[in-house]
Amino acid sequence: RSVDIMPTIVELLSLSFDNTKVEGKSVLPLIQGSQIPESIAFIENAVRRNPTRPGHSIGLRTSKWKYYRSLNEPKKDVSLYDLKNDPNEINNIHESHPDVVKNLEKILCDMRKNAITLDDVDPEEKSKIENLLKPFGPSV
Repeated sequence: RSVDIMPTIVELLSLSFDNTKVEGKSVLPLIQGSQIPESIAFIENAVRRNPTRPGHSIGLRTSKWKYYRSLNEPKKDVSLYDLKNDPNEINNIHESHPDVVKNLEKILCDMRKNAITLDDVDPEEKSKIENLLKPFGPSV
């Protein structure tokens, strides 16, 4: 997960850091050959590059499943792939595995309940963030 990059680099460099302030965790033990508990990855795609795939999607990825659907309409553009048996994501099996979809959707909804949005950020801080991001292009 991308949220694990910074904590991994911090641990690799043996820097002092408060891990409770970030969502990610170091994967250095995994890199060094140890096992670590699996973390479910949140996925989001806001750009439609392939007209046959939905844009503006959210979902989850585990070592076994990849699930995603429309950002604002949970029943629209639903996709579920068995990554162990279909690593190239050819067969969308959401209709034949409603129990898996239901379980992953609940996890996704729980994750989103705890998410921080720009609406949660102090207006002055929000303005600073927007000004820092302006050079990178127009907002979506």
